[in-house]
Amino acid sequence: MLEALATIFIIMGIGVLARSIGTVREADYKTLNSVIYYITLPALIFISLYDAGAAVFSDMNLIGANASALIAMMFLVLGASRLLRIPNKLMGILFLTSFFGNIVYMGYPLVELNFGPEGVPIVVVIATVYNLIVFSIGLAVLQYCSNNINLSEIPSHLIRNPLLLSSAAGLLYIYFSLPLPSVFDQSLRLLAHVTAPLALFSLGVFMYGRNPLANLKLNALIAFLKMAFFPALFMLIAGHFDLTGLAYEVSLLEAAMPLAVTNFILADKYQLDPGIVSSAIVLTTLISPFTLLASGLL
Repeated sequence: MLEALATIFIIMGIGVLARSIGTVREADYKTLNSVIYYITLPALIFISLYDAGAAVFSDMNLIGANASALIAMMFLVLGASRLLRIPNKLMGILFLTSFFGNIVYMGYPLVELNFGPEGVPIVVVIATVYNLIVFSIGLAVLQYCSNNINLSEIPSHLIRNPLLLSSAAGLLYIYFSLPLPSVFDQSLRLLAHVTAPLALFSLGVFMYGRNPLANLKLNALIAFLKMAFFPALFMLIAGHFDLTGLAYEVSLLEAAMPLAVTNFILADKYQLDPGIVSSAIVLTTLISPFTLLASGLL
């Protein structure tokens, strides 16, 4: 849907404009991201789970297809990198950027605009699956690639992840059928409603001044792996799980999302050349309207 893409890129463009005229500074991006990551996004996840009820996690085909596609992509990239004798740090970059897309900041509003509010709980399930795998298996691989193996850090990453904590809180409320006082219900909904525009605005701020054409050959490979090969792999695996309907459409759209800004944060933490990753994020985001429309996902 062209209107949905246009809406998303207009809000991102406002973020770029605000950064270019100095209304928002580079340092403000971290503040914006912290507000989204630690406050508004957890509120969105919790309230979406609360509204959807226990049925949201009962679709094992949805969970199995997304988890299997993610793990399969990890092993394919690592296996190919080893066969080609790619250095560890470059292997880490290819590994990180081959599957972890912008499923929330860009994917959530695109799903809501395209499929309506009924698609949001599905995004929450997909995001939970991705985060559990990325912040466990993914971190272990990144630590290996950066020659800094410290597996003891993984439990602390999971315990402190606000997206997983809000998912756990939502599931507890569902399991015990706990009532949510109206004042908290309304507060969480107000916070949740600002997540999509604030996340898109923040992404625009991040993109300002970053060259999408830097490291073009490597980033073209990254774009192919993330936005063509990974969705195709998901389609193959989803067929084995008999995943159909809205769950399949939302999952496939999320699989085809451009790279997440979180990739830059992880690349910086594990010293995997964040400059390459940042330019790949901008490139995949800019070409995403063309790849999504060409693939028939929108």
